[in-house]
Amino acid sequence: MAALRSTRIGWGLFLTFAVLGFLLVLQFRTHQQVEADLASMSVDELSVLVATLSRESERLQAEVVDLRLELIGSQYARKTDAEMVDERRRSRDELELVTGAISAVGPGVRMVLTDTRGSLVGPYDMCEIINELRVAAARAIAVNGHRVDFNTGFSEGAAGILMSGRHISPPYDIVALGNPAELHSALLMPGGLAARLGSLPGVHVEVHRQEQLHVPSVDRTPLFQYATRVED
Repeated sequence: MAALRSTRIGWGLFLTFAVLGFLLVLQFRTHQQVEADLASMSVDELSVLVATLSRESERLQAEVVDLRLELIGSQYARKTDAEMVDERRRSRDELELVTGAISAVGPGVRMVLTDTRGSLVGPYDMCEIINELRVAAARAIAVNGHRVDFNTGFSEGAAGILMSGRHISPPYDIVALGNPAELHSALLMPGGLAARLGSLPGVHVEVHRQEQLHVPSVDRTPLFQYATRVED
């Protein structure tokens, strides 16, 4: 019985490798034939072939776009009025979060910059930190309890840094909401900004992941030049 089973396995392996070898030989010969056909074509024939393939590629790309639009249309068609209202509400909430109109709570990181001299950490460094956090998909950021929004700017102050005209002084407490692991890695990448600042005399950098952080809303009323605020 064992000999019979061994013989069957052997024949099975033989047939498998035989079929595999046949397919490889067929693929090789097909490739050679295609190369020979292309080599025998004139420049005009090759130009016609390229033009034909380009038109076919454009047609297929247009068809893909049409199918995607049909898919999106069918998805919206299946949504009920309540679902549409919920989606618009989520979009509004996300927009309010991005602009800083509402406060936010969630996981993220807290970065504390201690500058005993009060002059080594400058506005450019603060801009770099904010940019690194935004690249790491931070949902909301605050510095010393003040929300960072699309109008926030940093500049030199008499003693410390001016944040949109408001004086902030060390230690700088920076809170960012988002994926704690990604934010932590972005701030503490080898040779990055935190490593450079931490090497300065009198500057100490701490970065901690936390599961529950709070970022306040903007504490100034936006001035609208053209738009008019509409109450809900």
